[in-house]
Amino acid sequence: MADFHLDGKADVFTAVTFGDSYGTMNLGAGDGNFQAATRVPLSTGVYVNAVADFNGDGKPDLLATNCSSLLCGIKVSLGNGDGTFQTTPVSATATLQNLVADDLNGDGKADVVGIFNGRLFVYVGNGDGTFTAGASYTFASNSGALALGDFNADGKTDIVISTSGDIRSEGQVIVFLATATELFSLPKCLPGLCNRFYCSGRFQ
Repeated sequence: MADFHLDGKADVFTAVTFGDSYGTMNLGAGDGNFQAATRVPLSTGVYVNAVADFNGDGKPDLLATNCSSLLCGIKVSLGNGDGTFQTTPVSATATLQNLVADDLNGDGKADVVGIFNGRLFVYVGNGDGTFTAGASYTFASNSGALALGDFNADGKTDIVISTSGDIRSEGQVIVFLATATELFSLPKCLPGLCNRFYCSGRFQ
């Protein structure tokens, strides 16, 4: 959901299944109703993960993964401000899954957080749809679902990961808190789970 048409009304964009070269856009009427869906062309073979303004032009852009075998690079489809997107995406050299995006360091540029092979990666936005590799952190799982939020009410965006677990252990809920001196602190399991799960290279 975002104001893709720049008319002050929330719209809904739906990315279809992985590998399709289009999505559907329902422009908002501003009263809880929406216009009929229209097909919106996209770059072929991408899976849309998040929406943010990655090049600072005030238009919502799409963040997507493009996978070959088990490797997934990230791509940005820049918004045109009329409910459509450029079909030639900006590519970034990264191998990430389960992406989320937000301005994590307060510089007005959207950044990207993703997971790959048991590590959390932060890519800092350059303001043109490309990114610079930032910090990375290890957590005790090969995969997980990501979400962002201010979990300790300090005005900074934190990261939470929910992992699926396996036959030997249940899943985990791990929080990375933003700090003043570094991007994020060491991961912490949520209270009540720490005595059962393995986090950050040690039992907690």
